[in-house]
Amino acid sequence: MINYKPLDELATEQDGQRILVERIWPNRLDQHTAKAILKINDWCQNAAPSIELAQWYQQQDVQRNSSEKLAQEFWRRYKQELMAHPEHWMFLLDMARSANLTLLYVAELNDSTLSEHVFLNNLVLNYSIPNHAKMLAAFLEDELDRFNDASSPVCYAHLNKLD
Repeated sequence: MINYKPLDELATEQDGQRILVERIWPNRLDQHTAKAILKINDWCQNAAPSIELAQWYQQQDVQRNSSEKLAQEFWRRYKQELMAHPEHWMFLLDMARSANLTLLYVAELNDSTLSEHVFLNNLVLNYSIPNHAKMLAAFLEDELDRFNDASSPVCYAHLNKLD
């Protein structure tokens, strides 16, 4: 099972492997402390949207484009990036085959959630884009289904013999 959740949401047993999927490591967040307290198992920066895609999204005029239309175009472009570089996400697929996988992303941080994680109070968001972890989870689930269905169908030709 592939889940996604904000980085500041505390770990649970159901999370399995917790992978940060951000292009840039969050500002003011010490990697060693974050890995220990937030239980981050790995950082997969290349599976996150490219800096160019994030910049494109930020440059769009949200007033002229509906947010849904803009999010769909973002998803289309992000999916193209993912399909062009399976080496960036294939190991995530391998993890998901054997255990639960939780993709972590930077979201607006909740001070009450972070009260015990004082070092996170000044965390700065990398960029304001649609929830790419949700998109990546859906993409990986589709890929899992595609790989699981990749075996050849049973041949029933002998049942359809014409006399």
